[in-house]
Amino acid sequence: MDPPKNLISKEKMISIFVDLHLAQAGKNVKNLQEKRDENYFQLVYDKYQIDTIRFKESNNYYASLIDEYHAMFVEVENRLTKLQESYMDEREKEDSLKNEERRAPDLTPRESIKERMKNRENTNEKILLKKDSLIQ
Repeated sequence: MDPPKNLISKEKMISIFVDLHLAQAGKNVKNLQEKRDENYFQLVYDKYQIDTIRFKESNNYYASLIDEYHAMFVEVENRLTKLQESYMDEREKEDSLKNEERRAPDLTPRESIKERMKNRENTNEKILLKKDSLIQ
């Protein structure tokens, strides 16, 4: 099979496959407008400035070269795995920061009040303290 006139490069096809896979996965996830079943494929085509015909012709050409096609999808899988790992690493960092913030410091009640007052002074918040009958 001869390559089409405007063949998409292998590297670009791999990137397109990665984005198409993500677009497919995002189809059933609510977007910012709380909608599902959005078709994100056109966004991928727009991103790479291609149309469906050019994509299909390039895809058919690479599919006719089975060993190259297989190698391309191995790379797609590697990139998706790296994306997943980086997402999980980022999520773990966020979770650990949230857990650190939630953890109560080992302060005495008096130190805790001073710390809260200091934090509120830094954010220009005022705090009203009741006088403690035991502390005068």
